[in-house]
Amino acid sequence: GESDNRNQQKMEMKVWDPDNPLTDRQIDQFLVVARRSVPLPFPPPQFHAMDTLQRNGYDLAKAMSTLVPQGGPVLCRDEMEEWSASE
Repeated sequence: GESDNRNQQKMEMKVWDPDNPLTDRQIDQFLVVARRSVPLPFPPPQFHAMDTLQRNGYDLAKAMSTLVPQGGPVLCRDEMEEWSASE
């Protein structure tokens, strides 16, 4: 019941709202996309994904568009693909 006169904006920044409108399944699906679209070295993909959702107001379409570059996704080739069968 005590009042808090501290300036909360100077103390911390909200990075996740557990009362967001997304279902667990939607969040899990978004995490799968984020895992595949975040180049390394970067913060762990789940942290980047959660931050992206928060910054975009939990709007999946907007958050997805920030993960996928213009022109479509960039797929990385596995280094093992360049090896021959005998190698």
